[in-house]
Amino acid sequence: MKIADIRTKRLSVPLIKPFKTALRTVIDAETVVVFVECEDGTVGIGEAPPRM
Repeated sequence: MKIADIRTKRLSVPLIKPFKTALRTVIDAETVVVFVECEDGTVGIGEAPPRM
């Protein structure tokens, strides 16, 4: 099985209520979604927070 395509998308989801830490105020949750498509049409999806 060979990989035919890899795509990424960065998403930012607004929080209903912001929260504060010692270093910053967080108003949205950010994530990176990765789509991996194989030659046979199989698609895998993964997600992780971006490293700041």
